[in-house]
Amino acid sequence: MRKALEFAKPNGHVKHPKIAATSLKFLGIFLNQMGHPEEGIEHFQEGIQIEATIYGETSSLLVPSWNNLGMIYQSLDQVHHALGCFMKALDINKLNDGEKSHSVLTSYNEIVTFLFTDLKAYESSIEFILKAIELQTFFDGEIHEMNKSRFLMLGECYKNLSEYQKAIDAYLKCADITKAMDGERSNLYEELFYLIGLLYIEKDENQNALNALFKSLKLHLSLHENPVSQAARLYDRIADIFMKLKDYKTANKYYLKARTVYRFLAREDRRLSQLARLMTLKMDPSLPFLDSIQKDRDDVI
Repeated sequence: MRKALEFAKPNGHVKHPKIAATSLKFLGIFLNQMGHPEEGIEHFQEGIQIEATIYGETSSLLVPSWNNLGMIYQSLDQVHHALGCFMKALDINKLNDGEKSHSVLTSYNEIVTFLFTDLKAYESSIEFILKAIELQTFFDGEIHEMNKSRFLMLGECYKNLSEYQKAIDAYLKCADITKAMDGERSNLYEELFYLIGLLYIEKDENQNALNALFKSLKLHLSLHENPVSQAARLYDRIADIFMKLKDYKTANKYYLKARTVYRFLAREDRRLSQLARLMTLKMDPSLPFLDSIQKDRDDVI
C-alpha cells in the first residue's frame, strides 16, 4: 500500500492522482484499524482532497468516501465529525440527483441509523425518518419493508420523548404495514399491540390499554403452543389495570395466570436441564412430570 502511494506521490508530489487518492484512503482505513486513528483520518482526508481536485467537490464519486470517513469518525465516537461527513454525502446526492432520488434515500438511511442507534438523538432522528418514509412511499408505496422498520423507530423516538399519542399512531402505522405484508400471525404484530397497551397505560386510558393488551394476548396465545414469558408480562399488565379500576377479583385472576406461567417456565427449565443430563449419561429421557407441565399449560390458556 505504501509502495503504491510512493509510486503515485513520489517525494510528496502527486504524479498519479487517482492511484494516490485510493492509496491514501486505504492506508487511512488500515492505520485506523491498527490503532492510529489521527494519522488514518489525516491520510483519508488527503485522499478526499485529491479526489475533489480530480472530479470536483460536488461529484457523486465522492459520496462513498464521505460516508466511509463518517464511519471512521463513528467508530471513534467522534459523533459531530461523523454526522458532518454523512450530511456532506447527502448534500452531494441532492445536488447531483435531486431531492427525490434513490441516492438521497440511501443518505437518509445512513443518517437515521447513525442518529437513532448511535446517538439516541430522537428529535433529530424523527426529521430524517419522516423524510425517508416520504421518499420510500414516493418510490414504492407505503407498504414496504423499510417503512415497517421506520415506523417502528418513529414510535420508539416519540415514546422516548414522552409524546405517547404520536408513538401510538406510529406503532399503529407499523401494525397496518405488518398486517398487509405478513398477516396478523406475526410476532411483531403481537408485540406492537403490547407496546401500544403500555403507552395507553402511560396516558391513563385504561380501557384502550385493556383493548390493546387483550388483542396482543389473543395473538400471542394463537402463535405459541406453550406459554412463554411474554404471556406472563401480558397477564401482569392486565392485572395491574384491573387493580387500578378496583376490580380486585379480575385482577387476582390474571395475577394467578401470570404466576402459573412462571411456574410452567420454571418446570420447563428443570425438565430441559434434566433431559440434557440424562442424554449426556445416555439414559432413557422419558420423564414422569410431563403431565403436570401440561396441566399448568392448560390452566394458563
